[in-house]
Amino acid sequence: MIGETPSLESWLSRALEGPFAARAEKVAGWMRDADLAAETLEASVRGAAGHVTGGRMMIERVPPAAAPAFFDALGVAFDPRARAMADEAHRLGLMTIAGWDAPAGAAKLYVNASDASRELRVELASALGLEGADAPHVVGLNVRPAAIETKSYAQSALAPGDLDPALASRLSPFVLLGIVGGWVVSRTHRPEGTVARAMFAAIKAGHPDARDALGALPGWSDEALAKAAPFPLAALTSIGFDARSSAWTVYFKAPGVVPASWSLEPVLIARAGDAELGLFVEPAALGRRAWAVVAGHALSYRVRAGAPEREALEALMRWAGAELAAGTDPAELGRSSSLPTPWRIAP
Repeated sequence: MIGETPSLESWLSRALEGPFAARAEKVAGWMRDADLAAETLEASVRGAAGHVTGGRMMIERVPPAAAPAFFDALGVAFDPRARAMADEAHRLGLMTIAGWDAPAGAAKLYVNASDASRELRVELASALGLEGADAPHVVGLNVRPAAIETKSYAQSALAPGDLDPALASRLSPFVLLGIVGGWVVSRTHRPEGTVARAMFAAIKAGHPDARDALGALPGWSDEALAKAAPFPLAALTSIGFDARSSAWTVYFKAPGVVPASWSLEPVLIARAGDAELGLFVEPAALGRRAWAVVAGHALSYRVRAGAPEREALEALMRWAGAELAAGTDPAELGRSSSLPTPWRIAP
């Protein structure tokens, strides 16, 4: 397995508690069979009523075909709704995220469409019968013995305009520090309607002030983290706040893992025929791989739909590089009317 870490099984053992205790060997074996390295792990700790608890893990980039074996490794029946979700992910060419919340006794399966086009995300929500979810970036199930909870997540570059003032005040210290690279709202879908569940601040990958900002969380301490976390907090990815209580959740990656991105949303989404690209710009000082480094900016892209022709792709990237070299603010790229043919700003 590429990037295998000797600590993998011990990390899993620390996160697999309660109903999932003694499942670490099986889950580690499943990860090896699915060719999933330790870098796909994202742990979280939750703070509530002065206590910090662990027992939570998500495993990213899981092929849909590997989802049934994950549930088997965890000792949880693969519900037909989870199978339908995995089937839709496979049909649409999307990866899934598998995981667990041991304190809640829940196995998790999510479909990750965060880098997909709006059209594909609408199709995913429609196929799964999600009412009240326009074009979610992630959809998922929390499977418990007594009930199954359906979730959706919508991400944006800016905080929602209707954000509750009390919730906004809890987020303000992180906004003022300039470490927030995007926003995610999670919703729970129930027969009686859709309910906002939590707000997440995505943290700018590699921001030097990110770790220090955690001191603003009530009950946070490095000692509490060390007791609850399965591995050291090496790269902070997001901070979530419950919409109904004072609880918070911190998400992070393992040592040796390079965080995903500086910003959650691209600065520009462009279309050419059936192809759609998202362009990302981040500080070159982070040292991550990029298509080009221009005027202190690292320029990269992700394909959101279709298969762009090489010449058209390179023309768009050269144009973006020239704009950055000329001093254009990266945020202005998405409002430009001078994209090279055949590209246009995606609606």
